Amino acid sequence: MVKYKEKKRLYDIRYRKRNREKIIKEKKEYYKKNSKKILKHHKKYYLKNKEEINRKNKEYREKNKDRIKKRNKEYREKNKDKIKKHHKKYYQNNKEKINARTKKYHQENREKFTKLNRLWANKNKDKIKKYEQNYKDKRTKEELSEIRNKRYQKNKIKELARQKARHYIKIPKNQLCEDCGIELATERHHEDYSKPLEVDLLCKKCNMKRERKYD
Repeated sequence: MVKYKEKKRLYDIRYRKRNREKIIKEKKEYYKKNSKKILKHHKKYYLKNKEEINRKNKEYREKNKDRIKKRNKEYREKNKDKIKKHHKKYYQNNKEKINARTKKYHQENREKFTKLNRLWANKNKDKIKKYEQNYKDKRTKEELSEIRNKRYQKNKIKELARQKARHYIKIPKNQLCEDCGIELATERHHEDYSKPLEVDLLCKKCNMKRERKYD
């Protein structure tokens, strides 16, 4: 009985090697015909054995980390255009959902992002200068003034309140920050922009923290 089983197994292996393309073709045709049925079956099986499947997948991924990375890298290099197309299509179909999710994630991890942005900015000072210069060179003076005006119109109340505060409220010498009480106050913070002369004198760090809260 054991010999027969071994023979059968070897025969199956040989058959699959010889008729590989034929088997693949047959499988593809079968999947096309019965895709809904197969998906239903897979879903049912997954829901029954969810924990076991997830555990096995996790174990496999941990064992074959390098192999998976290599395979994914090769696939991405081969199918760059295909992946781009797919991502673009998915984004267009789920634009609002994606934007809301990213906004939420940014708000929850603000400190992490500010740290990363600061590190990147310190490393790439020349790159940023070059980009700013290119941005200015590509646009005429009229275009730049139009962009500034648009920005001003968008934040008109803010800008007017800040201008008034700068003009009428002077920061005394050696004035400490009202929040931390350690650093010197250098900025005027508005809780309400409709009241331009009601300000808190803060250091730059504390002012940024407060601004983030109200964004």
